[in-house]
Amino acid sequence: MEPDDQNCGQTECLNWNDNQPTGSVLFVSFGSGGRLSHEQITELALGLEFSEQRFLWVAGPVDNLAGGGYFTVETQSQPLSFLPEGFVERTKCRSQVILTWAPQIQVLIHESTSGVLTHCGWNSIIENILHGNGMSFVAYPLFAEQNMNAALVTDDMKVALRPESGEEDGVVGWEEIARVVKRVMVGEEPKAFRRRMRELKSLSEDGDSTKALCEVADNWV
Repeated sequence: MEPDDQNCGQTECLNWNDNQPTGSVLFVSFGSGGRLSHEQITELALGLEFSEQRFLWVAGPVDNLAGGGYFTVETQSQPLSFLPEGFVERTKCRSQVILTWAPQIQVLIHESTSGVLTHCGWNSIIENILHGNGMSFVAYPLFAEQNMNAALVTDDMKVALRPESGEEDGVVGWEEIARVVKRVMVGEEPKAFRRRMRELKSLSEDGDSTKALCEVADNWV
């Protein structure tokens, strides 16, 4: 993405965050390379809509394969028409949907952000812990080691929830997405997640952050 486009995306994201209540926004991002099938991105959109939570979504082009994949230069400019009809209009009072890029660290440290839906790349997990304000997150792995990382943060560290996919097609339905998003954003459960995230962040501040977090992860397994 060109520098001018990045500056526009940064201003757009942060201006929107500035106008949201403290601790109210779920940041949805699959990193710079992840993408979803058309069916899955539709289910995700509807799940976010029916969760009734505020969200900042870095949406991107879809893939014809259910398992996800990578962006290509040719598809990065695909418009938001791949989202369900009427979705952007219906959710505009509590959402911001942008294409392909956001100033992730600035979003994570923003006081309005309290949760993250992530593909569980290790770098993203590290950033969520180090730069977040003790937030809970939804583990949504796409491929490779992301599945192992998702198991670590959900089953061992217990700082995240992972939605269950369909047994046959692997697609996570909108009802399940809405349910999990609500659980990480509302009520008592996310308070425990956020407390443990703050503990992880505190432990990492005494030395090299990545090394310290890896050691903590090894100890928690």
